[in-house]
Amino acid sequence: LILCAFSGWVGGTALGVFASSFLPSTVRSALGIALYAMFIAIIIPAARESKPVTKVVLISVIISCIFFFVPVLNLLSKGWVIIICGVVSSAVGAAFFPLRSEEESA
Repeated sequence: LILCAFSGWVGGTALGVFASSFLPSTVRSALGIALYAMFIAIIIPAARESKPVTKVVLISVIISCIFFFVPVLNLLSKGWVIIICGVVSSAVGAAFFPLRSEEESA
């Protein structure tokens, strides 16, 4: 089973690399934004439905801004900043806004 999933992932990646080589450079550079747009499209519906999710997203944005504007912290790579923002904001969300199971709600 893992071989099927792995083959699909590698095949899709190879197809994407091959297909993108035929695109104009302006379209290729615009595709870099598509990943961010996809994450926003995933977050917005969940944030509209749940106030705790909105709070966690705002916490992550605040942490990201801190890493961007504080002189020493802005030297950290973007990848690490994303990981730190995700882990810290989700940990804060789990600690302060835990989801209740149906049994606990009743």
